[in-house]
Amino acid sequence: MAHMTGGPGRPQPLGDLLQGFLDAQGLAEPLDRAAVIPAWAEVVGPQIAKVSEPAGFDGDVLFVRVASSAWLSELKRLEREILGRLNAFRRHGAFRRIVFTLRSDAPERGWTR
Repeated sequence: MAHMTGGPGRPQPLGDLLQGFLDAQGLAEPLDRAAVIPAWAEVVGPQIAKVSEPAGFDGDVLFVRVASSAWLSELKRLEREILGRLNAFRRHGAFRRIVFTLRSDAPERGWTR
């Protein structure tokens, strides 16, 4: 199928139109950053994925919950390497920093047995 671009009235690939819309609305970077959440295990590998999970992001900062203080220290040490993996294939929305926090598995206050 021929690739057609052009001015008004000319057919354009849907992907190009969608990308143009996302760019114009300022949604391309946040959408690209959000894609890291379901891809976390693939990006960091099974060992790290087993003890960590992305909790969300704010701009170019990714927040990750970690299962133990030992892993928290290790992942802080590996932050630059993980950032490199996360950003390697991104078209938009590179992360500049990861904030690792200890995951709290304790019940909420007021919980009783």
